[in-house]
Amino acid sequence: MVQQPLTGTTTLTWETENETNFSHYEVERKSAAASDYSDIGSKTALGNTGRSSYQHIDNINSLTDDVVYYRLKMVDIDGGFKYSNVLLVRKEKKTISGITINPNPVMSGDAATIRIESAASAMVTLRVVDMAGRQVIQQQN
Repeated sequence: MVQQPLTGTTTLTWETENETNFSHYEVERKSAAASDYSDIGSKTALGNTGRSSYQHIDNINSLTDDVVYYRLKMVDIDGGFKYSNVLLVRKEKKTISGITINPNPVMSGDAATIRIESAASAMVTLRVVDMAGRQVIQQQN
């Protein structure tokens, strides 16, 4: 998936191979304030045994949250399904010039130091989310 958030829309693209016994893709979105994902579009599987490309454009101008999460629900003909990894998209460009996390990667039980470089008057909100897109902690400086 690829995003282009500076235009007020997010363009999601994905490629597949060998779509045997495959029905369709459901594009799902969740904002930081929402408790669950919403279905925002569907693409019927082309059924190719080779490579297929798909695209979904989502207008996020009306959303109030700065962070949006996307995932694909990949549905088989028999109704079974799997989810893709979650993709995080930032709605607007911030005044942050750099983020440093030490150590990187952070191992379970280790302490981490996060340094955020921004304009002197900028308000920075730091949100830590897990792999499912759930907010674990939030801090504003």
